[in-house]
Amino acid sequence: ILIPLVDIILVQMMRDRPNLDHSYLGGPFDRQVRIDDWDQHKMEQQAVLILGVGGLGSVVAINLLRLGVGKLFLVDYDVVDIHNLNRQLLYTFHDVGKSKVESAYKNAAFHNAGKTQIEYFHGNALTNWDKVVDFLKRSTFVYNCIDWGDKFDAAVSSACLQLSIPLVMGGTFAVSMTVDFYP
Repeated sequence: ILIPLVDIILVQMMRDRPNLDHSYLGGPFDRQVRIDDWDQHKMEQQAVLILGVGGLGSVVAINLLRLGVGKLFLVDYDVVDIHNLNRQLLYTFHDVGKSKVESAYKNAAFHNAGKTQIEYFHGNALTNWDKVVDFLKRSTFVYNCIDWGDKFDAAVSSACLQLSIPLVMGGTFAVSMTVDFYP
């Protein structure tokens, strides 16, 4: 009796949303496309740059993969350390000693609910600023999760402002976290 009731409710919900894209129903994005004003096509058109795939950046990457963004650009110079594993959710013991972005790329397959394309750069974002700018120019949104201090944050913020790209900057220390959003 419960299943037919659920079917009736779902059919009614679809009638109430004539613009609902039925091609997503029953797939990994079924629940989010049922949200009023959700546009999965728009999500799939997003190209997101994540600067730093450590504690915050790895969680951001997982969630964007599960939302079905179109492209992810990952930038980090670091390697996975054993002490990263308790908070950097994209990595496992098999990744210790390996490049974070290469490991993130490999492990993203476990979280990629859609067809997100991933490009990455293993290198120093400061000394390879031209590579960062290339990714910025191809991005629709930026997450700055690199903890290199105010000068780097100012450079990223200025570039995003100049290119009219929304920016989220975040950082953690001990038990506190900061997040800034610049639309």
